[in-house]
Amino acid sequence: QNLDDILDGILIKSENFQALNLLLSKYREKIKTVYIDPPYNTGNDDFLYKDSYQHSSWLTMMENRLSLARELLRDDGVIFVSIDDNEVDNLSKLMENIYKKISKIKIFSNPRGRQSSLNIAESSEYVLVFGLIDNKQIIYGEPLLDTKLKEFKYKDEKGYYRLLELRHRGSGSDYYYVESLDYPIFYDPKTGNISLEEIEGYIKIEPRGKSGKGRWTWSKEKLIQNIDKIVVKQTKKGEWRVFRKNYLFELERTKPLDMWIEKEINYDRSSEEIRNLFGDKVYNFAKPLYLIKKILTISSITDDLILDFFAGSGTTAHAVMKLNKEDG
Repeated sequence: QNLDDILDGILIKSENFQALNLLLSKYREKIKTVYIDPPYNTGNDDFLYKDSYQHSSWLTMMENRLSLARELLRDDGVIFVSIDDNEVDNLSKLMENIYKKISKIKIFSNPRGRQSSLNIAESSEYVLVFGLIDNKQIIYGEPLLDTKLKEFKYKDEKGYYRLLELRHRGSGSDYYYVESLDYPIFYDPKTGNISLEEIEGYIKIEPRGKSGKGRWTWSKEKLIQNIDKIVVKQTKKGEWRVFRKNYLFELERTKPLDMWIEKEINYDRSSEEIRNLFGDKVYNFAKPLYLIKKILTISSITDDLILDFFAGSGTTAHAVMKLNKEDG
């Protein structure tokens, strides 16, 4: 029987640079998501260096491994790296030489704040997010919450949908004024017909805000292509407003924010999880299971391969096993 059919994961106990070299022959360009939690180079971790070479030694160590990891990523692969203020700027600049930057997520990891901080109690860390390509969505996003699903309260032959106003609203609507998106829409309330040409008896609707300027979120071309998605309603005050149908099947997931503040991300929870597993705090600085599950959920689907080459306490493997159990 094929060994790969028996195993659902591979664990290598090794110096990770050598392990990554070993993995290259089989897994080159096959990994969808990499998550790593490297030493933060605070002077209090296990990374050994001469004081005068502190940053350069650490960055060289990271550069060697990040370059190898790049060879393992698929074209649509993504890498997440946990880090704190001590090296976040240096690491981000280094990674920009190897990958394409996607985001820097702020993690509200310690609501009480680190009282060991000299002046201000630090309460957050970061996850740097990088990929290989520009102009392509490689983050799948978060599954819609039940509260979000309730917004899709209308239904037609295509499925459930919600109505989103076509006029661009908010403070940026004037600042980012685009003349080509400022055009009239003509509507016949008797037939429900819509036109971009003026027709006798049709109501003229323009994207005007309080300032007198405004714009639609769709161009004329896009509106014509999606005319069946346009809905016009009249408010109690007699104002005519234009909406577009946003179908549930078009938005099965939502874009994650660049700040994560959920209580489950509190790093105290990781200590509690370790104690629950082993009856004692046998490992320091583990990451919360919720954090890694969220990272994997937004960036991978059922058959994708996950890599962690600073495995530590094994939280990434734990998260993968949890997700495998949930989706079968």
